[in-house]
Amino acid sequence: MELEGLVVRQSFNDQNRSLERGVAILRAFRPGVSELGNAEIAERTGLAKATVSRLTQTLLGVGMLERHPSRRSYRPAPAVLSFPHALRLGPPLLPALAPPMPQEPPRPAAHVLVA
Repeated sequence: MELEGLVVRQSFNDQNRSLERGVAILRAFRPGVSELGNAEIAERTGLAKATVSRLTQTLLGVGMLERHPSRRSYRPAPAVLSFPHALRLGPPLLPALAPPMPQEPPRPAAHVLVA
């Protein structure tokens, strides 16, 4: 399954497939795309419309999506913001992402900035 340049790995069993598809639906919402209908989600994710309908109802039920009553479209619910917050409070990423500092001290004219 492909999602706008991202490849969603095929699952090894049926238990993980629903979760992978639900995450694919959440990833279909991009900056500048505030609402999507089931047909648009199906097009972006490559999932069947019936599958999208079932999963959007599940995501709505667990508070990950909100539904616009008159347009029959969905948008991410505020609960989705709990994921970046948990990531920010989790283990620090900077040590894992930043290259190690040089072992020898920098020259007097050099500046080392850590942001």
